[in-house]
Amino acid sequence: MTSSAYSKTPLAKKLGIKAGFTVKLVNIPPYYFGLFTDMPEIVTCNNITGKQKVDFIHFFTKGAEELNKLLPLLKKEIVQMVLSGFRGQRDRQE
Repeated sequence: MTSSAYSKTPLAKKLGIKAGFTVKLVNIPPYYFGLFTDMPEIVTCNNITGKQKVDFIHFFTKGAEELNKLLPLLKKEIVQMVLSGFRGQRDRQE
């Protein structure tokens, strides 16, 4: 599957991922980076602590139990959010 399979808008642009963002990737599929034709240089962090501030989190889950367990921690870390295709933004608080 490629990012052009359904849209001409590059995936990183569609998701709002920008160069220099700190990005947390949770449970990404093995082919995740192959979906992007435009992934900018990013800083990734994968520990879920509930304490880090990150610009973007892409969280994949197959079940409500994991969602209910991790989402409260992830929400504490997020500056910009994409979840189930919905995007929201809140001011950075440090």
